[in-house]
Amino acid sequence: METVLVVCVDESKSQKIMEKLYDCGINSIGPAPTAGLALALAGQTRPTVAIVAGAPGGRRDASQLASRLLADWGVPSWLIDQAEGDATPQWSPQSEQMERLTLALGLDQGQRL
Repeated sequence: METVLVVCVDESKSQKIMEKLYDCGINSIGPAPTAGLALALAGQTRPTVAIVAGAPGGRRDASQLASRLLADWGVPSWLIDQAEGDATPQWSPQSEQMERLTLALGLDQGQRL
């Protein structure tokens, strides 16, 4: 079962994401509006994946946060509001996780909320 760390500064967007996850039976943690809080929550709760919706507050941008989550806690991240290139970043979730998350949120991998 997935446990998703939601990282988002926008309260209404966070609520929307967490409600969709809940409706699909996926546990969620957060929301974490800052990268620092996201890293602290990941260390305490051990999520299986993170959804980063937009730029987090604090000193780190979304890709820096995703790299730290993977390096420090082994948590892959999906940056849903950032354009992605052709290459899959090293910190991206596995394809099975992506399928479950995109289905839960009603999105294609390239879509934004």
